[in-house]
Amino acid sequence: MEIITQYRVFIASPSGLEEVREVLRAELRDYNGIDANQRGVSFLAVGWEDVLGGAGRPQSLINDDLKKCDVFILVLRDRWGSRPDTEGPYTSGCQEEFEEALKCLEDPKLPMADILVFFGSVDPARLADPGPQLSQVLQFRAELEKSKKHFHFLFDSVEMLKKRLRQHLAAWVYRHEKEQSLGPSAPEQSPLGPDESPLETSSLAIKNAQHLADEGNLTGAEIAFAKLSIGRPNPEALQRYGQFLMRTGRFELARLMHERVVDLSSEVGERWKAAAFSSLGKIYRERGELVRAEEKLNQALDIYERLNSKEGKGYPYVELGVIAITRGELVRAEEKLNQALGIFVNQAQPIGEAKTHLNLGIVYRERGELVRAEEKQNQALEIFERLGHQEGMASSYGNLGNIFLDRREYGDAKNMFLESLRINQTLGYRAGIAKAYGSLGNIYNEQGRFDDARKEYLKSLDIDRELGRREGMAVSYENLGEVYKSLGKLDLAEEALLKALEVSEHLRFRNGLITSYTTLGKVYKSLGKLDRAEEALLKAMEIKEGPS
Repeated sequence: MEIITQYRVFIASPSGLEEVREVLRAELRDYNGIDANQRGVSFLAVGWEDVLGGAGRPQSLINDDLKKCDVFILVLRDRWGSRPDTEGPYTSGCQEEFEEALKCLEDPKLPMADILVFFGSVDPARLADPGPQLSQVLQFRAELEKSKKHFHFLFDSVEMLKKRLRQHLAAWVYRHEKEQSLGPSAPEQSPLGPDESPLETSSLAIKNAQHLADEGNLTGAEIAFAKLSIGRPNPEALQRYGQFLMRTGRFELARLMHERVVDLSSEVGERWKAAAFSSLGKIYRERGELVRAEEKLNQALDIYERLNSKEGKGYPYVELGVIAITRGELVRAEEKLNQALGIFVNQAQPIGEAKTHLNLGIVYRERGELVRAEEKQNQALEIFERLGHQEGMASSYGNLGNIFLDRREYGDAKNMFLESLRINQTLGYRAGIAKAYGSLGNIYNEQGRFDDARKEYLKSLDIDRELGRREGMAVSYENLGEVYKSLGKLDLAEEALLKALEVSEHLRFRNGLITSYTTLGKVYKSLGKLDRAEEALLKAMEIKEGPS
């Protein structure tokens, strides 16, 4: 009879989150049946409701049960909770449980191996006037954010929470299997995890909020932006808030902020509406909804054309150029980006100019023109550094790393990717973090360190799935297919490559389709499926020889 190892998962929260607690418990039960039990693992939810009554302080009894658990999950939203007793140092039972979990994690004799903290999103009006309970939650969140010692995640919906928990469950099962085959090892740490508007900042409060965001003080920035978004908000505040939310991967709430700007346009003017359409275009592009993205960007261009406003057209042209790069339409991409560059240079908009140089560098790298590509990336980096534009610097470092990787200059490439990762983690820019992990995986893949590459690709994939970034998902699946092929895990390679093709077809991602079909053909050949191998290779050749 197969032995099943049980892992106890302690779920802590203040009152008012009973439904969320039940969602987590149900997810643990479902995952046991779907995957964990078949792989020799079972997850058991534990919490205050499971602690037997007895003599002694109630919180002490809960703590005793906590010490027997393998994982600690804390869920908070707008309440911190009440004191567990009248004399102790803790302001809530949740705080005491968290501190006890930290002690358990540091004690090698106890089973505690991981701590996760989930924060439910709060209405901006509450953030603007938090009150004592929410203030304590926000202070705790800011402390975690600053220390970067423990995984924490902000969720806007129950579905986001379930998806993130399931990703951790999969990681724990993998860790269990690895320990069974290789023996116990130190637990892997969970990865921690702005777009510039053409509009100039005019308000001191908006500047302050943006400054907090750029420094990586995400909690403080969100509170500051939330205060600006209630009542009859300044459209610029909504724009900046939407861009901040997008940077941190909360696309749906970002979309709502920009839609509010559209709704306000009859009062504040058509230029704001055009700027909002441009931002919405970027959101849809990031989510892989390219047709919808083009519609919004063209709506922005139509308004600017009607207003005879040349200076506003630059950013929509950049986004249209990026969409063309995604589809492998490099001639069209270069055309759109050069249109943008002319506008930015004439209007003295240096951030726009730098972003255009950066994307032209990507076009030239795709063509194999590495010298020209490096020149463009360095032009972009010089502007970003001069202006202190951290997000732009991170992107430039990542793109320069790709050029060094193409030249097999692995040391320089890794330094670039690590610097990009560092900046993106500071900014909380999750899409940038995902790209950096994928790039590090590419180095390890080329060096033959296939298992290390697989780990980086999975980190990247987890973030992009969470964000709904289809292009990133396609690239990660494609990379995983290549790695699994190299590891001889051909069934997993086939599965990953078919997923890559599904996403790439949706995006009309030409380069992704060529690479995935080519690798899939090699996988089928190794599996002895020669007819399917020939079909896949012919499909790759057909796309390659078609119009670019």
